[in-house]
Amino acid sequence: MPTLAKLQSEMAAAILTHNGTGPGEIRGDGIAAAQRLDVYRRNTLGALTDALADAFPVVCQLVGERFFDAVAQAFIYARPPATSCLAEYGAGFPDFLAGFEPARALAYLPDTARLDWAVHRAFHAPDATALDPARVGAVAPAYYDGLGFVPHPACRIVTSRFPVDRIWRAHHGDGDFADIDLDQARGCRVLADRQDTAIRLLELGDGECALLEALFAARPLGEALAAALAREPGLELPPLLARHLQRGTFCDLTAPSTTKAPPGAASN
Repeated sequence: MPTLAKLQSEMAAAILTHNGTGPGEIRGDGIAAAQRLDVYRRNTLGALTDALADAFPVVCQLVGERFFDAVAQAFIYARPPATSCLAEYGAGFPDFLAGFEPARALAYLPDTARLDWAVHRAFHAPDATALDPARVGAVAPAYYDGLGFVPHPACRIVTSRFPVDRIWRAHHGDGDFADIDLDQARGCRVLADRQDTAIRLLELGDGECALLEALFAARPLGEALAAALAREPGLELPPLLARHLQRGTFCDLTAPSTTKAPPGAASN
């Protein structure tokens, strides 16, 4: 008799395989063992498909329920969940869509899925107190280059050569899909976050996006500003920082010790 852990592992493998037979301990009892297993398989696929539809509502609307169910099932078999939390399932779905042959003609779909996922993760992100601007103001200017800004857990940056922000807004009633010309429309750079329970999308400038991407990657402010200026010469930092401090884009500050001499200062 196998252990419970082994039995559960064999059941999971069989359910998440097209033609898995399951452990030999399944009893027919009037119903064939394969049919019993199929009940579990259908219920599992249904629950996981529903979870993906909840996480990717715009993609689901764009392709229709039947197509979405088909690609969701293919994804589930290829990349079954690694945890029991359904809200965390689907991180690999946008990349999977990019390689899904039946969707190859819909080049904008993977980036639409990335925005869907960013919004989904923003909604489920933990709460955090926004960074108090006074903490930044208390740092001597000589130390600014070494400052690090910790992004709020709900913040996600999405960039695309397609107007996926307009597609997302149209899905939520702000605009019309028919007005979006994918051949003529510009791409997008957006910050997705959450205020209380409301999702927000903020359009970003080119340099602003580069600045946030660098800060979100834990690069210090001096390096982040250099990356932003390389993208958009003449960019002014103070108004951008003020904008995001007011918005609550950051939740913490990491700073070099202000007890030490700033870079370039003479030592005794």
